[in-house]
Amino acid sequence: MPKRYEELKSQIPVSRLSIDVLLALRVLYDKPENDVELHQQITELSREPSKLEREYRSEWEAYVLRELVLDLKQNTQRSPAIFIDSVLSRIESLKESCPYYKAYKQQIHKLRLQMTALPSYSPRLGASNL
Repeated sequence: MPKRYEELKSQIPVSRLSIDVLLALRVLYDKPENDVELHQQITELSREPSKLEREYRSEWEAYVLRELVLDLKQNTQRSPAIFIDSVLSRIESLKESCPYYKAYKQQIHKLRLQMTALPSYSPRLGASNL
């Protein structure tokens, strides 16, 4: 793999990103024809919160990595470091100003809190309430 892509992958390791940053990148690189899909996925999380880690996270990682590579290919005049700084700046701007990101993030955090509040296995009951 060319050095530019190796540097990109090492500086933005999508598999180790927090869910907030991964979501920001997913929203940042979302295309109008994909908007319904992301919105549907977020909506489905209210019915099946476990899909976030079981399904959607890996889908978002693959999508974001593909879009980052395509974006880097279109920006051949920039060094990978400058390109990465640009991506990070766009993420920060999106986090502050994008109402979709803010709503999606709030919904995801609410669902994650609900999941952690679920009763876990109790030896006294002898069964899991999950």
